[in-house]
Amino acid sequence: MKKKINKFVFICVHSWLKKLRVHLWLFCLLFLFVGCDNSSSKKVNLRFWNGFTGPDGRTMKKLVRMFNSENPDIHVQMQRIKWNTYYNKLFVAGMGERAPEVFVIHTDNILRFAEANFLRPIDDLASGTNGIDITDIDSNVWSALDINNKHYGIPLDAFPWGIFYNKKLFREAGIVDEYGNAKPPANKAEFLDALKKLKKDTDGDGRPDQWGFAITHVAGFGRTVISLWEGGLIDKNTKECILNQPKTVEAVQFFSDLVSKEKLMPPPEEMGGWLGFRQGKVGFVFTGIYMLNDAERQKDLEYGVAPLPVFSGKHAVFCNSHNLCMSPQLKGKKLDAAWKFIKFLSDNSIKWAAAGQVPARKKVRATKEFKNMKAQYTFSKQIPYADYLPLITTSPELISEFGIALEKSFRGRSSAKEAMDIATERYNLTIARQKEMKTSAKIPPLKGDKGGCKTDTNLYYLLLYLIPIGIILAIILFYNYGSKENRRFLNQMSGYTFLLPYIILFLSFIIVPLVYGLGLSVFRWEMLSAVPAKFIWFGNYFEAIKDPYFQKAFWATSRFVVMMVPLKLFIALMIAVGISSLPFKKQSFFRASYFLPTLISVSVAGILWRWFFSSEFGLFNAYLTQLGLDRVPWITSPAVAMKSIVFMTLWWSVGGSMIILLAGLQSIPEHYYEAASIDGASKFQQFLNITMPLLKPVFLFVVVTTTIGAFQVFGQIFVITNGGPEQSTRVVAQYIYETDFTKYRMGYGASMSWLLFMVIAAISIINFKFLKEK
Repeated sequence: MKKKINKFVFICVHSWLKKLRVHLWLFCLLFLFVGCDNSSSKKVNLRFWNGFTGPDGRTMKKLVRMFNSENPDIHVQMQRIKWNTYYNKLFVAGMGERAPEVFVIHTDNILRFAEANFLRPIDDLASGTNGIDITDIDSNVWSALDINNKHYGIPLDAFPWGIFYNKKLFREAGIVDEYGNAKPPANKAEFLDALKKLKKDTDGDGRPDQWGFAITHVAGFGRTVISLWEGGLIDKNTKECILNQPKTVEAVQFFSDLVSKEKLMPPPEEMGGWLGFRQGKVGFVFTGIYMLNDAERQKDLEYGVAPLPVFSGKHAVFCNSHNLCMSPQLKGKKLDAAWKFIKFLSDNSIKWAAAGQVPARKKVRATKEFKNMKAQYTFSKQIPYADYLPLITTSPELISEFGIALEKSFRGRSSAKEAMDIATERYNLTIARQKEMKTSAKIPPLKGDKGGCKTDTNLYYLLLYLIPIGIILAIILFYNYGSKENRRFLNQMSGYTFLLPYIILFLSFIIVPLVYGLGLSVFRWEMLSAVPAKFIWFGNYFEAIKDPYFQKAFWATSRFVVMMVPLKLFIALMIAVGISSLPFKKQSFFRASYFLPTLISVSVAGILWRWFFSSEFGLFNAYLTQLGLDRVPWITSPAVAMKSIVFMTLWWSVGGSMIILLAGLQSIPEHYYEAASIDGASKFQQFLNITMPLLKPVFLFVVVTTTIGAFQVFGQIFVITNGGPEQSTRVVAQYIYETDFTKYRMGYGASMSWLLFMVIAAISIINFKFLKEK
């Protein structure tokens, strides 16, 4: 009977395979042409990527819909990605030759993508028959995109920084004009006068309840005040670092004294100044026009906008732009359609202005409709004085060093000169490294894909899907047509076929990237550099060990682990023991109460607690002042910030460990405790001699996973403190992230990742050695 069944199965499979050959060829042909642009198709498809995830994104979506309705032969599909990951994804797409046809890049990032051959020059299109009048764009905005007399994008807008001020607070302080209207400061003297008049201590506790001015974003504010002082970060002609030049130092020291000596400004706190402004506790701030939508959502906020005050003889304002760029692979209909879309957005930028933006086109700004947009029109008056950062490939390193130096100086940890000298020295190392790497070698241009067809990639995915199917078919045939020994072996191994999908995914997304990262760690490779990768053995590892920033990040990580792990284990165990002692019906409420915070995403939890922790404008300190207690510098003091992060992490994550330990406690048989009670053992003795020994396997699992998670901490720190103040919470994972995805030093970042992996592995082995079940 069994032989007949096997023969029947074999005949069915053989017949099915014969039919499969035809279907398989059709399937392969279908895969090969998936994603290809059909030249005979009437509609051209374009992908448009940007980082407009706020209210401005809704306006851009309306513009895209308008374009699609007016151009039935073209379809634009828009994808919005948060700016903090946008450039990483855009670059990876470019590396894989799958970049979108049209995308947005800030002016200070143009050079990096242009040198990597990811952008198409647009000068020929702009000057063509269907071009754009370049004279309609301010010369300083257009020249900021000049790379060897070529331009790689069309500026959609220009967003200079300006003043947002609270009209009500200004009137109450008597800072008004002859008509009694609030008068924002227009020069240095008026700025200082406003700081003094707006600062108030209403409850008499010796600490201001209202500030005249507060910093919103440290690096952006620093670039703004340097522009106001006619200083700079880097020389526009020679591209040499000038952070420690007199004007730059003078500007930084002026505001540092206002914070640390004269106490006219609160210490810098990431977005704390803007939070205070929206709460009505800060008179005015410097920020970009892009905060307009946020201000308008505060219905009880009577705000106004004004140009930045003039601090020196020359008016200059820090500025940036969103530029519409194209992939270098575009040809034919795709190229024409992409340019038509870019021109449409530029021509209709008056609608973009309604989203809280300032159009780059002068004719648009001259219209009556734009002039009626009071805030945008006020900010637009500064565009002739717009000061852009010179185009350099190492701008992330420069801004990073500048931001660290600003924090030191603003908090009075060092003078502006000392801080800027250190920043200049550190950035000069980056310049030296770049010069060392430069050779005549260039990355070859990206290969064209004949209209967007991705045959090779589709073939890869086809093989990825067909391999497991082929293995399963081979097993079926082998089982039905093989010898008894083969069938016996397959019976023993049949369970592994169910693991095959997981094994393939594990190899594809865990093992292969792990091995690739290990190989990458012995190369000096900067992803956006025109210089090819260079094998340097263990040079990256030696550099990481000597790197003072890596050392400081590792020390910050260690502090977090030492504080976090014991506290989390102790609290989770105590909660679990307490819940397990309750009647079963009452346990569900407490289980849910402690576990619910773990369901909140780290970004949402981080934003929430950043508001709680705000030193000047947060909820915690508001309660403390009402109780007559001193405010706590939760995230503005290097001595307190990491403890605050630990406190938040415990609230957010202790529920997960509690649930696991509770399950372990409930699996311990009750009769052990009954026997111990009969013998006269106390509850504490039962806990030590029954609970802990039997809970040891579960407890070991929680110890190991908690330790690994603590060493990999990143999300809550990135959202709440962004590594500050003064790098006191800048952990290894964040430094690796900045190295890989901001500075694009992929080889160096991989080496630090492997160093962290080795530390975690060593500590995990130690945990297993001393806590394993005997």
